[in-house]
Order: sequence, then structure tokens, then C-alpha cells
Amino acid sequence: MSCKMPTRIDQTEPAVQSIAKVHVLAHSVRAFVYSLFALVPVLGLPFAVSAFVCASRTKVAKSGWVNPAQRYVTAARAFSSIGLIVSVAFVLFFPEVQRFFTDANCGGGGG
Repeated sequence: MSCKMPTRIDQTEPAVQSIAKVHVLAHSVRAFVYSLFALVPVLGLPFAVSAFVCASRTKVAKSGWVNPAQRYVTAARAFSSIGLIVSVAFVLFFPEVQRFFTDANCGGGGG
């Protein structure tokens, strides 16, 4: 009996296709959740970037399979774009926030 592992995984195997589909669905939902956090002004900037990255990982190869969570991906792209625009506008147009990030004495402590 041989214990050799296959050197190459056949992409046509049903188990591999199922795992790939699960990964696509997981990235779709993760992108949507990150995009909801991206709507928080200023603090949502890293979540907006993460939502874009997760949404880009959901591209399905032309195998005839359609992502059932495509609406989540579309919403994630929209919400993260809105969050990014709101965060940038918030920093640019509210001087208190801008001062908080540029002031040398913010946070501080001790003395």
C-alpha cells in the first residue's frame, strides 16, 4: 500500500471544487462585514482596505459557477467606497479631527 501524496491536485475533483466554493462564499461574507465597519468615519479606513481585498478574492473562474453571495460583494464594494470617502472628508473638513492626528501633544501623558 502506497502512502504517496499526489504531486498535483486535480481541479476537476468535486471535493476541490466544493472547497473552492466555500472559500469564495467565506470571502464574500467577510468582505461585507468588513465593509460595514468601514462606514465608521476615520476608524474604518483599514476595514475599507480589507473589504476591497476580500472582494477582489471572490472572483470566480469561468467554470460556469455563479457566486450566490455576489450581492454581498457588490454591497461590500459600495459600502467600503462610501466609508473611504466619508473618512477622507471627515479628516479634511473637520479641523478637530485633523488637529488630533497632527498635534504633537495628543495622547501624551506623563511629564
